[in-house]
Amino acid sequence: MSQHLNKGYEYISAGSAKKAARELESALTICDQKYAAAENAVYSARSSTEALAYLVIAAAKDESAEVDNTDCSDSLYLMGYVSLDFGQIDEAEAYLKRAVKMAPSNAMYLSELGHVYHLRRDWDTALKIFTQAEEAAKGFSPEAVKTNEQLRAKRGVGYTLIELGELDKAEAKFNECLAIDKNDAGSIRELKYIQSIRRNPKKL
Repeated sequence: MSQHLNKGYEYISAGSAKKAARELESALTICDQKYAAAENAVYSARSSTEALAYLVIAAAKDESAEVDNTDCSDSLYLMGYVSLDFGQIDEAEAYLKRAVKMAPSNAMYLSELGHVYHLRRDWDTALKIFTQAEEAAKGFSPEAVKTNEQLRAKRGVGYTLIELGELDKAEAKFNECLAIDKNDAGSIRELKYIQSIRRNPKKL
């Protein structure tokens, strides 16, 4: 499974989406077989803190659960990514929802799902998902990726707020990004866009 996942990453990096999809489908077939007989809820986590959070969630639901590594959920996430590359939004949403079900506090998965709702122009759902991603990044993202995942989630919130006409809130969110990284190009660009809308409201 890990070999198929790693090859999938490699093909995506090389721009070969079709080859990546074949590898990821093979990985997911193995995942389906692995969990077919599972009697417990199966979560995936990138850290012990995240794993503990899922076990607490399961206990609150009075259900038994196990926590695995992220190979299978990463395969679902990447299949969602590849599906978007193919223009298959419904398929992407389905894969990403499955990934989020396995790892509800994974900011990377949540932000990619939020992007699906941007494409659908479902701004209310996008705002909900990106807000969840922002909280997940703050509380659970590993240190090596925390900054990038925080910035992506915050930009997702900010972009959605622009589309909802909440310019002041959007501006505040992009300024939060600059407080983390003063050179964040996406936030700088969106702040300039907000100023252009204020000069010419018809642009929104």
